[in-house]
Amino acid sequence: GESSSSADEVLKFNKIVRLLKMARILKILRVLRLGRILRRITLVLGLRLGVITISKFFVNVFLSCHWAACIWYWIAEQETTEYTWVTWLEEKTFRMDTAGQRYMTSLYHSVMTMSTLGSPIEPVTNLEKCVTMIAMLIGVCFFAFGITNMCALVFTLDIEEATYRGVLDRFNEFCQVHPIPFAISRKVREYIDFMHAQHFFLERDVIDNYLSSNLACQVWSEVNSGMIEDLQTFPVTRKLSHAFLVTIAKSLRSQAYHPDEVLWHEGAPQNHLLVVCIGCIKLTSTSVTRKLHRDDWYGHESLYDKSATHVYTGTALALTQIQMISRAHIENDIIPSVGFDALREWNDALAQMGVQPITVPPRMTRYSTLDTKPNLFLPSTGAESVDGELPQRSRRSSIQKAKAKTPRPMTLFLGGMMSGAGGGNAY
Repeated sequence: GESSSSADEVLKFNKIVRLLKMARILKILRVLRLGRILRRITLVLGLRLGVITISKFFVNVFLSCHWAACIWYWIAEQETTEYTWVTWLEEKTFRMDTAGQRYMTSLYHSVMTMSTLGSPIEPVTNLEKCVTMIAMLIGVCFFAFGITNMCALVFTLDIEEATYRGVLDRFNEFCQVHPIPFAISRKVREYIDFMHAQHFFLERDVIDNYLSSNLACQVWSEVNSGMIEDLQTFPVTRKLSHAFLVTIAKSLRSQAYHPDEVLWHEGAPQNHLLVVCIGCIKLTSTSVTRKLHRDDWYGHESLYDKSATHVYTGTALALTQIQMISRAHIENDIIPSVGFDALREWNDALAQMGVQPITVPPRMTRYSTLDTKPNLFLPSTGAESVDGELPQRSRRSSIQKAKAKTPRPMTLFLGGMMSGAGGGNAY
């Protein structure tokens, strides 16, 4: 009797020791640090949040299967009865001699159970049945979350691609309602595809709407560094501050044209300064034929001479993309949004060209000063100016030429994406 009582006390002591060892499970809470680590990695590497969310989902699924496998084998070890799922497998002549075999068997059971496919390993005791049912319910929750959210997350991984598909689908629906000749519809689809290839659907408003003025200026200064160097070579813009040139460069409006499309006619008013980004434009007059290639600028006279007219007829020779800006946009939109310092700089530049300075635009108020945007204007880079007759080649350094191989990101609002055709006379 005494030997049996002492044996029971030893068993109770061993159970207490095992329960105390279970306190080490609290170390699992360290996994919560993974969220902060992933957040730091996302900020440093610039990973897309959709990719992070999908990765976290699969990591959580694997960890749940791992924990279910560990619990599944642990309860078999803690059962007081001699007959468990382990002994049931051994009766089926399946041996688990090593820890690796035991873990893989338990993991296989948890994966099959949580995927709701059903495991060939049958639970024997009531506790094993309860754990199996809980694992099934968790698996159903993961399955429901994956069905309802994974499709949306995958769809939003590439927002630009989703916008392009939406535009193309809307045009196809338009063609179904309004019969259009196949040749014209094919040209429109090629046009939309070209716009997508040149990143027309890339949303750039996030820089101006969500960043401070100083950060936005730094970003656009790097993105448009080649254009800023070019603007510093023109007589009317060479004396403008660096930040004013950054604002002009980022305000260039993008437009694409189909081959053989006329952009402007000879003798028409010249309203825009433009640069060719992709493609080629043929300039023709009564006696001269010239071409504008990539990085060629045209029409800088329009920034200071309101009576300037086109001396050439411009025709696109291929799918062509240009960026352009007008004097009216600078004086009516850019200067009022920047402040009186920009107005003084612009008037000084016009005075050097012998043009009468402009008055204060109506949109400007006494609050439209640099005090509202303290870090917008940065010191001028002091780049040397080079005089030349337009159209002229972009005078970039070899480093900038290498950077220019990558197409610049373009801005085009969805409401005006299809306004390219027939809009050439606006120059």
